[in-house]
Amino acid sequence: MLEFGFFHADPHAGNMFVLPGNVIGLVDFGMMGTFSSRTRYRLIEMFSFIRLKDEKRLARVLAELFEVEGFDPHAFEEGVATILQENIVSTDEILLGL
Repeated sequence: MLEFGFFHADPHAGNMFVLPGNVIGLVDFGMMGTFSSRTRYRLIEMFSFIRLKDEKRLARVLAELFEVEGFDPHAFEEGVATILQENIVSTDEILLGL
């Protein structure tokens, strides 16, 4: 998804199989999507900022990613900080391969 921009838009258990050699197989490609290079770059930034627990930069990239306009940036940063603090316990094992 991040390398080529294509993604399977319906990844539930019935559409995914573990094949020999620990390979994941996907079926039912009726719902697919693509990300632009700009969006892929923003997603990589988003994952990086989650890993770094950088709340301000995460809020900025989310606002850019979703093209949020006409909002209170301080309140948005506070909301992102709350979500990050309450839901991301440990990022030590997240490997981004970047």
